[in-house]
Amino acid sequence: FRLWDGWVQRVSRRDGLADPFVWSVARDAHGRIVLGTNSDVALWSGRGTEEVIAGSRLPNPSAYDLFYDSSGRLWIGTRSGITIFADGKIARPPALAALDAYQINSVIEDGSDFWIGTSGGLYRLSGNELTRIGAAPGQNVARVRSLYRLGPGEILVGTEAGLRKVRAGVVATPAWSA
Repeated sequence: FRLWDGWVQRVSRRDGLADPFVWSVARDAHGRIVLGTNSDVALWSGRGTEEVIAGSRLPNPSAYDLFYDSSGRLWIGTRSGITIFADGKIARPPALAALDAYQINSVIEDGSDFWIGTSGGLYRLSGNELTRIGAAPGQNVARVRSLYRLGPGEILVGTEAGLRKVRAGVVATPAWSA
């Protein structure tokens, strides 16, 4: 998975990877590569991998999305909700319990808010308040696959029904200026 001077390095079970199915990749503040697999969260050292979080400690062993926030916490999106890992401890904030019914596909940070793309739509966590963000009439935001922060308060939302943009707390079809 690493391209350097034209060569590709494969990381597999021979390198200590417990599960070769890798869903997500993130880089921590120290530049280390973290892998979300079908059965755990692992750290790639450049020479091998080591398990950081066993899948049995997650809401579901499949780590679909990994996201480091500005405080250095690792958000782990799974098939059954989200977990936050910091200082060697796993936390499941009560405000996020409503997401346990959904697959978490993407998490991004926008100022003090967190945007979470799920199989059940788009959510914003502001402080301890989780809000489902609705679509303009006639538009569906279920099955959010990816999120991208354009700038403060501007979020692109990749869905199975196309690209949307958050505007004034509502998801709408983006109007691109020429």
